[in-house]
Amino acid sequence: MEGKFTPEEALQQIGAVDRRVRRSVETAGLVYLLAGTVTTVYWTTILLGPRWLQISAAILASVLVGTFARYHEKLGVRDRAIVRASRTGGAVHLAYGAMTVATLIAAFFLRPGDPGGGWTALAVTLAVATGLPLLYAGGRILRAPR
Repeated sequence: MEGKFTPEEALQQIGAVDRRVRRSVETAGLVYLLAGTVTTVYWTTILLGPRWLQISAAILASVLVGTFARYHEKLGVRDRAIVRASRTGGAVHLAYGAMTVATLIAAFFLRPGDPGGGWTALAVTLAVATGLPLLYAGGRILRAPR
């Protein structure tokens, strides 16, 4: 039966492909959510944590970012919502880049020698805001109709 399916076999094949694609899309959405969460924890640690914890967070974040990027590429899914979220120059990347730069500027130039409550509030706000574009993208991917 080379290339010929009964209607039932064709439906089974379509169902199997649909399940694989949905699973890959869901995984990509979860990777974005995890990356957004890791980003928030990372920046909170960098802005508020002791030096040893900052170094540990930087090493761990580097490994995780590389792993996320590699896994995302390996999935190979080109769902409309994933393409929109991962488009270079798109809203998610621009917002993430802008917030990362703002947070870096705060970390290097605005951090007081003796941080108080105001710095803590600013640091947490920046950390959460930096992770938000990735969390938004993950939510959009997971909620997109298929």
